[in-house]
Amino acid sequence: MVKEINPGANQQADIKNLFVVGNKLFFRAKQGNEGVEPYITDGTEAGTEKIADLRSNGGSNPVYQLGDPATGRIFFRANGGAGNEPWVSDGTAIGTNQIIDLITNGASNPNFLGFLDGYAYFNANTNDTSPFGNVGNELFATDGTNVFLVEDLVPGSTGSTVNTNTVVTNG
Repeated sequence: MVKEINPGANQQADIKNLFVVGNKLFFRAKQGNEGVEPYITDGTEAGTEKIADLRSNGGSNPVYQLGDPATGRIFFRANGGAGNEPWVSDGTAIGTNQIIDLITNGASNPNFLGFLDGYAYFNANTNDTSPFGNVGNELFATDGTNVFLVEDLVPGSTGSTVNTNTVVTNG
């Protein structure tokens, strides 16, 4: 055992969604009554810690989806309190941020698909509260800070529903 995350009788950390980026292992775990939050380890007890408390009332339930070995960052979806939105983390609290709120008081449910030319590509839902308008489920790209709509492939609110079966690579 590297570290006991949720000590105590009958307490389970419920560790899931392990994702390696460089020499870091990202995972999600539960500690006490805090809910499921993002964690990181370098394989040592001292180097195993919660990255941040993204949602203090119930847990953010992060789902890691894409790691960038060039920068050591991980792209994931999590609920910071207003629904599942795209996040990025370098493994530190200060370097963990929601990239954009695509649906105000709702969930865009992003799925990160791959990297190309320094951008992480993901599909996500939109509605009338989105900064991009209601384009439905379309393909977006981010550098971890800025987000742009790649193309409104199916104009209108229907969307193209680019999904995780779509492969985006550098070749």
